[in-house]
Amino acid sequence: MPGRQAKFKAVYPYEPGPSEEGDMAICDGDEILVDQKEWGNDDFKTWLDDASRDWIVGTNVRTGLKGMFPGNYVQFVELIEHLLPPTPLSSGHVNNTIPEDSEDENKDHRFQRTYFDAPVWCQFSKSFIWGFKKEGYYCKDCQLVCHMEFIEKARITPCSRPKVWNHDIVTTKDPDAYIRWPVNSVNVWLCAVGLTQYVEFFHQRKFNGSALKRLNSNTLELFGIRDQFHRTAIMNCINELCRGTCDTDPNVHLSVPLTDDPFNRKEHRFRPHTYTSLTFCDKCTKTLWGLLRQGEQCRDCGYNAHRACITELPPCCPKVSSRKNNILQQPAFGMEISIRCRQVQQQVPHVVTTCIQAIEKNGLDTPGIYSNEADESAILSLRHDFNQNWSKITSSDSRLLNPHVASNILKRYFIELPVPLLSFRRYDEFVDAVDDAKDDGEAINLLLELCGELSAPHQSTLKCLMIHLKKVLQNQDVNGTSINQLANNFGNILIRPKDEDIWKIVTNAKLHVRIVSVLLQYGKWNEEVNSGMVSLTQATLELESMDWYWGKISKEDVTEKMKNTPEGSFMVRDASRVPGEYTLTLKKGGIDRLIRICHEHNYYGFSKPLRFRSVVDLINHYQQESLAQYNRELDIKLMFPVTRQGQNGARPITCEDAQVRLKALQVAYLQKTEKYDNLINKQKERQQAIQNYQNTLTAQREVVNMFKKQQELLDERIGQQTRIIQQDIGPEISRVISSNYKTVMERYSEALEKEKIFKAELDNFYREQRLIESEMEDMEPDIHQIGQEKQYYERILKENFKLLDDNITKLYNNLSAPTPSRHRSVEDQSTWLFGKLKPDEVTNYLSGKPTGTFLVRESINSPGNYSISLSVDGGVYNVRIIKEGGLYGVAKPCEHPSLRDLVVYYNKESLEKHNANLKTTLMYPVNS
Repeated sequence: MPGRQAKFKAVYPYEPGPSEEGDMAICDGDEILVDQKEWGNDDFKTWLDDASRDWIVGTNVRTGLKGMFPGNYVQFVELIEHLLPPTPLSSGHVNNTIPEDSEDENKDHRFQRTYFDAPVWCQFSKSFIWGFKKEGYYCKDCQLVCHMEFIEKARITPCSRPKVWNHDIVTTKDPDAYIRWPVNSVNVWLCAVGLTQYVEFFHQRKFNGSALKRLNSNTLELFGIRDQFHRTAIMNCINELCRGTCDTDPNVHLSVPLTDDPFNRKEHRFRPHTYTSLTFCDKCTKTLWGLLRQGEQCRDCGYNAHRACITELPPCCPKVSSRKNNILQQPAFGMEISIRCRQVQQQVPHVVTTCIQAIEKNGLDTPGIYSNEADESAILSLRHDFNQNWSKITSSDSRLLNPHVASNILKRYFIELPVPLLSFRRYDEFVDAVDDAKDDGEAINLLLELCGELSAPHQSTLKCLMIHLKKVLQNQDVNGTSINQLANNFGNILIRPKDEDIWKIVTNAKLHVRIVSVLLQYGKWNEEVNSGMVSLTQATLELESMDWYWGKISKEDVTEKMKNTPEGSFMVRDASRVPGEYTLTLKKGGIDRLIRICHEHNYYGFSKPLRFRSVVDLINHYQQESLAQYNRELDIKLMFPVTRQGQNGARPITCEDAQVRLKALQVAYLQKTEKYDNLINKQKERQQAIQNYQNTLTAQREVVNMFKKQQELLDERIGQQTRIIQQDIGPEISRVISSNYKTVMERYSEALEKEKIFKAELDNFYREQRLIESEMEDMEPDIHQIGQEKQYYERILKENFKLLDDNITKLYNNLSAPTPSRHRSVEDQSTWLFGKLKPDEVTNYLSGKPTGTFLVRESINSPGNYSISLSVDGGVYNVRIIKEGGLYGVAKPCEHPSLRDLVVYYNKESLEKHNANLKTTLMYPVNS
């Protein structure tokens, strides 16, 4: 199958805040490419419809960055097909032939095939290299490490010596290096294989490397690990490390149709997955290691694989997959909080609020809350139901009546998050905030500042959890749960490093505990949250009292309510995608424009920086001011609210209203199109002038080349004259040669100067051409918008008042573009020429004058020189007039024989080509 990408074009800018994890900035006009894996094997049109109301993951072509962006901020352009190269269709283990030579110096790398003393991270598979006689490649120069299966990818990467040498990467020739591991090395290995929750268990029992080989399932059970699946997972990892053997299932492979047709192949859409029972890799048949995020699962066909095995796989075939009905597209567990909250329109995930409510109803006084284990079958049953149909699970569920089940399912939820609650982004800063050199007072300020930079869903979930845990502590006399116990239970759950640095859990475990302890002990979560909730509640109550606010209402209902409403009609509803945000629907140009009202840190607005304390304040502002402040195409105010009582805030449109508005639109249309036609004529003139100057410049360059050749010929003759100076060639011949040389050099210089002038003039014409084209591009949306609005009022007159086309034609016949008021001619020098003026005098003359009002004044400090002062958008600008060789200009080369000629020229030509801020001509002499 061809690889496909969907191309989108941004129609609104979006700038994510520092707390919006994974979001991508887009600007108006940006092209964005979305890979097919985002819609997979679903119907593209169905996906596109859903995506327009959701968040999309794509790559910004302009910036090269990849991330999430709002689907309603972009417009679909086209589907792009890319033919994929054929892929081997083997479903078995790939036999990679490794060369006998232990080094490979291809492409600057000096790769060495080797064993490693401890698990090392492969950046290509995004997993660790470990196991009995498990070899990998290691570059001696740049320390690049990779699984053997990824050597071809590694070879094409650049080799550069690292700034800091990583001494944790130790190569060895001994495949049994694990036997010499101390206790801490065993703990690091547990983290690498997904057994993090048993680090403390192994540490307390001081298991070192040699002790691992003596462990078995019965021993683990005697030590207190009663869960069969956990014991099996631990023993599979130990057996793979010590013996190279583990549970396998040779019949695990998905049956796939073999085809060489590249157009019938589909790419897998893998995502990290946590398995709750023994599961095997469909490629190598071995068990998937560990207890958390053990492998990758294709969201279309259910193919399971180790991360190191995701290379040269069979195609994705969801239609024949026996697992397709068991795949959860939007599971509650294992999905990033920000994405989950956007999907289900919640500020805090439902799992969290439900478990907290259950515990606070029945379990605050339960001894051992958050410390005791619970029935694993009840936990798995609840996890399954939350994933399948989360909205039906409430705090009254019979399984949640057991507080230990509720507390363990809550911890399980946080453990399975792909991004921890205290996000990866600031992990090192969180740890640094509580190092031993800082007291608790300094630490809490740093921690709260870092928490304030988390995404909104992470912040709200953290506050919700902290308030709940404080309630648990308030019942400490009954439940016996101390702050240290809670901090120990949640330390490695709420914060952890990225997978490649997962070993830091071992070295920073105490710091993780202290982070949670300080947040719980010194964070005033109740005050912070309550004050925010009070202001939010007040803003919400104020909003709900407004008739133009419709709450939760479908887009179809909005379209019906906005039908046949006048320009400037508006209504506000809850955003269908992001909780806490709203959508403004505005009638403009006969169509309903949807505008996102953003909300962050109790402020609202259409774009950042957000500056309104409530939605009501925002609407009140734009009832007085044009939305052109936000988007220049929306040059309209919020005039007529569409209310819940059925009144539109304005009397119904009468036939006379529609005719008056249509006449005004027709006049505006004639004005715009007349100006556009004039620009087209100017463009044609410039194109002809450019063609003429190109011909002239070509001819002039031929003249320059001719004189250059003559100069070279004379140089040669003068050289010959010098060589035979001893011979009598006669003074006359010498004089002729010298005279000819002087003449040729003068004409050569003149020709070069003319070529330079023609080139400058041609560049000037090109600049003017670009300005004209830019002005035309700016006008095209306005003309289109006016045309749409005309069509809207024509439709109103035809449908509501039964006017015929002939009636509307008669309405137009007597209209024409109004003739602008005439000012005294700019050729009258007395209307604009002044003597010496001080700056405040210039300001008095031009203050409050329309754009294009101007005067010419003599310089105070340089008599005989002049400057133009003109009004532009309420400001006063000064342009120095250059005088060179008796000619005047505002830029070289000077071309105007007098000040009057210069002013007359710029009465028709914009000054923008010399200064981007001066988008005007010299229109109105100040004394006209």
